[in-house]
Amino acid sequence: MINIILPTIGRLDMLRQALRSVNAQTARHRISRVLVSENGGNRETGSVCREFPGLPIHYVFRDPQLTPLDHHQSLLGDGLQDTYTAILHDDDWWGPDHLAQALQALERVPQAAAYHSSVFEVAAESSPLGCDANFCFWFGAGFPRIDSVWETDRLQVLLAALLMTPGRFSSLVARTPLLKAASPVFKDDIAYDTDRKLTVMLSRAGSILYNPVPQVFIRYHESQDQKSFARERSGRIMAHTTDWMIETAGIPPLEIARHFLDAVRNCPLSGSTLLHSYLVQPWCVARLAARPDMGPGFQSLDHWVRRHQRRQSLKRYVPPILFEAKQRLWVRLGRKASSARD
Repeated sequence: MINIILPTIGRLDMLRQALRSVNAQTARHRISRVLVSENGGNRETGSVCREFPGLPIHYVFRDPQLTPLDHHQSLLGDGLQDTYTAILHDDDWWGPDHLAQALQALERVPQAAAYHSSVFEVAAESSPLGCDANFCFWFGAGFPRIDSVWETDRLQVLLAALLMTPGRFSSLVARTPLLKAASPVFKDDIAYDTDRKLTVMLSRAGSILYNPVPQVFIRYHESQDQKSFARERSGRIMAHTTDWMIETAGIPPLEIARHFLDAVRNCPLSGSTLLHSYLVQPWCVARLAARPDMGPGFQSLDHWVRRHQRRQSLKRYVPPILFEAKQRLWVRLGRKASSARD
């Protein structure tokens, strides 16, 4: 059986859509409890819950309100008893087969600690449909085929997380005891980048399964918690997470560096542009290059990334015709040098 924890902050229409998606699950018969926890002071969310009498909803109204991190930690408390637990934030929702596919995958791979799926990125229920590129897990797992669920080990998850957050909260289904054991990630002072840490923590207890086919809808909107952080501050927080991952990995930093640099070199051409967009972020190559324990390879990569970034910036301001003229000049000079040798 499976618990669902659904934190909400008074967003009635969003909560209603989230609960609709729970009610539509093909594995609904395996849901033992839906814990809806109101932490925004709006008791009307209780009325929304009563619209779904077929779901085993347990409604909790938080008074006084908790900080976001304390709220999540309380949800992972002793009340969770079943084998599996899924997280669904009130502003997101699931496709109908999300739980069924997660449970099937976890039961097939008993050594797995948790499951994530790829996600669709939307603005609302009526919205253009974006798709997560799967890139982080694809990179960490060694660029596997996209027609099966990937099983990733501790090192592969770490490589994925060094790029960016590889799995979202609302796509997570985990074995309950292991999820509860990973709850110390919610003891930080800042409620940002926690989902990145959580996936890494879970990978230390078992493999992480990843479905590259989207099963979850992640809503991007102006009231998201993450948008309350300025870009510079969020970059600093994520750089701190990068340090935490390296220092607590239990894997020699030089081994991490070797595998990361090999993955960069082996990245298929189809992923090179997206890879570069991650490498240039302040929490990635620049942060790793600043760590002496990661060896000189990252310094060389950092130099290449910065040079490539300057070239891309220059292209935005220099007319393309000048680059074309430069290319033609190099071709001509090459031909003349060849003729002189002949």
